[in-house]
Amino acid sequence: MNILGTIIAIILVVVFSIVLAPFGGIVLLAITTVMVLKLYQQNKQMADDLQKIKEKLGIVEKDDFNLSNEEIEEELEKEWQENKNE
Repeated sequence: MNILGTIIAIILVVVFSIVLAPFGGIVLLAITTVMVLKLYQQNKQMADDLQKIKEKLGIVEKDDFNLSNEEIEEELEKEWQENKNE
């Protein structure tokens, strides 16, 4: 798929360069910008869908680096109690 896209892009560059001479680069830049924005939009939609799936399944990503002091203390106390009971 990537090879086919590359070949099509090369052909379009040659055709735009011949047909639109000075404006070929501008047209290609506009097309590239639109394609990049479309891919960004699709990526964002997939990330949102993935987040919805995770919420539906109850999958939680724990962010250990942004814990409050109270949460850190609770975890330390919990670990201390577990080690104490062993």
